[in-house]
Amino acid sequence: MTAKWWDVDHFIFEEYKTRTSSLGIYRILFAAYVLTYLPRHLWIPSFPDSFFDPPIGPTVFSAGFPRAPFFYTVNGLAIVAAVCLLFGYRTRVASTSFALLLLLCNCWAYSFGKIDHDIPLIFIPLMMQFAGWGNGHSVDAKRHAAEGGSTRKPPIGLCRLWR
Repeated sequence: MTAKWWDVDHFIFEEYKTRTSSLGIYRILFAAYVLTYLPRHLWIPSFPDSFFDPPIGPTVFSAGFPRAPFFYTVNGLAIVAAVCLLFGYRTRVASTSFALLLLLCNCWAYSFGKIDHDIPLIFIPLMMQFAGWGNGHSVDAKRHAAEGGSTRKPPIGLCRLWR
């Protein structure tokens, strides 16, 4: 059976109709889980620079590991972004910030050859910010009550394609 272009179009745009409140509850549960997961990567500065063997990425231009204040600062900012996600305050900025901060810390952890399977923690907020997970049960929803809160379906359908 071959897929026609209209089947894919229906799958992406119509298959996953989700209520705004459901995405808001998912955002709250995601942020609560992430707050139990953080702080991370505070162990990295305890290793000598002789362990530093970075893969291709932002860490390749560094001569060694940053000191502990760098990781405390990045983890503190990630916790602030997760708390903003929990309450739904500026969810687009908080989603992007959280994902980029966690990716930055992961780049340093990957220089040990230690690749964790926490990549969905980076991709979920990046994809779900476009689906409108900040439009329900959030401070943003109260601020933008006049605009209405509807979800956009394409990112939710595209997330399904990854499985």
